[in-house]
Amino acid sequence: MERFKEGDMVQVRGGGPEMLVVGAYEELQCGDEAIVGIFCVWDSDHQLNERVFAPDELDIIRYERRRFARPGLVSVPQS
Repeated sequence: MERFKEGDMVQVRGGGPEMLVVGAYEELQCGDEAIVGIFCVWDSDHQLNERVFAPDELDIIRYERRRFARPGLVSVPQS
């Protein structure tokens, strides 16, 4: 299995939009079953979409380790 990490750009095998990996969950509980899930977001017609994919559904396009802004770390100038 490929190692998906936050900031990777991925695409569904067979085509589709480029998506940003927001999180990779090694074990996601689904009832009695433990599964692996890759949480992705993408923009389509100015609408933010999100979905959890199985790793075998995705191909990595670019390994980009984007830094996510955490609340309180970004200061906005006061006017």
